[in-house]
Amino acid sequence: MKNQNIIIKWLICFAIFGVQGLCLIASPIVHTLAADYPDVPLTTVRMITTIPSLAAFVGAMFLAPMLGKVLRYKTALIIGTSLAFVGGVLPAFWNARFSYIIIARVIFGCGFAMFSMRNAITARTYGEVQAAVWMGNGSFLVSFLSIVTQLISGMLGDISWKYSFLLHSLAAVLIFIAVFLYEEPEGAEKGSPERVRVKKSGSALVPPSVIFYFLMILTSMLCLFPFLSSISIFVAERGLGSATQSSWVSSAYSAGGAVASLIFAAAYAKYSRWIMSLSCLTVIAGYVLTLAGVNISMVIMGSALCGGGAALITLIYSKWSMDASDESNRALSMTLIPCGVSGGSFLSSYYMIFARKVGAMIPLFETEIEKTFLVGIIIYAVIFILMTVKDFRVLGKR
Repeated sequence: MKNQNIIIKWLICFAIFGVQGLCLIASPIVHTLAADYPDVPLTTVRMITTIPSLAAFVGAMFLAPMLGKVLRYKTALIIGTSLAFVGGVLPAFWNARFSYIIIARVIFGCGFAMFSMRNAITARTYGEVQAAVWMGNGSFLVSFLSIVTQLISGMLGDISWKYSFLLHSLAAVLIFIAVFLYEEPEGAEKGSPERVRVKKSGSALVPPSVIFYFLMILTSMLCLFPFLSSISIFVAERGLGSATQSSWVSSAYSAGGAVASLIFAAAYAKYSRWIMSLSCLTVIAGYVLTLAGVNISMVIMGSALCGGGAALITLIYSKWSMDASDESNRALSMTLIPCGVSGGSFLSSYYMIFARKVGAMIPLFETEIEKTFLVGIIIYAVIFILMTVKDFRVLGKR
């Protein structure tokens, strides 16, 4: 990649991260879908935002050890974008039963499984020295695409939620880039001398520190994904707007993530010891502002803070995992972090049940979603204290 034109580098980065930017298209239309399928429980309707994460989690854990060995990087990108395209647009046409939509979302998730390995692909494509920069750039592209698609999804959702699913056809552009512009990284071909050296040296096991990072990112996202999956319902319950206003809030979340992604490399280099603590505080501030919101502007600002904090937390754990691993286990180690994000997304529906029971013991707020947000604040406060008291970077090979 060293001699590639900068535009080509950005396009390839877009191909690696783009599918993730399509993952939130369904968030603004959860409330609309629930109205169209009144016999389907709300917890089941929410699965359109969480079931792809389960499929991605299972698929990535199976595929990560094969990446760059049995499974070529280019092949992974092409298969992933193709499945995301098919599974993404399918609900617009195949929706006689809600179960059909769930099946389509599973197909989309199978495609997204390839992109749970996006950080490993980035490190191999751009090199370890530039990996943090391009992970930040990729996260920025994801956030920017999420802003655009969610705004359009919300507006289309007010007409018909079927039109929102058609936005997944943007994956066709990613397929084109993967086929015609992406080149297999040097030394990644089967049987190459580099692969032979890696196979003979190093441990294939994931370092214990990476397991810890995986559990922490899973917990962090477990508390944060209810924000995305339930924000349209929260806005409706507060009487703050429809699917269009919900899309503004979801897009603000992505905008916060975009800004955080752009400053990540510089911020990490300067404040690496405290950046995790600051990220947790940012999420807490976002949740507090959202719960205090008496108008859509306050909720939008709270959403932007939550999105910025979430983006930083994900990038930090990805960087720590890369530093803690070696060439023989880096693909699996760096895949565990996106898998933790996916796992947190899927399990968030069950976490909401837990949060509702815990929230019932706290005499604040009334609705299930408000209590879920409140419990999220408490858990993030605990993580903040943990990260402030101890420097967990020492668990890896800095």
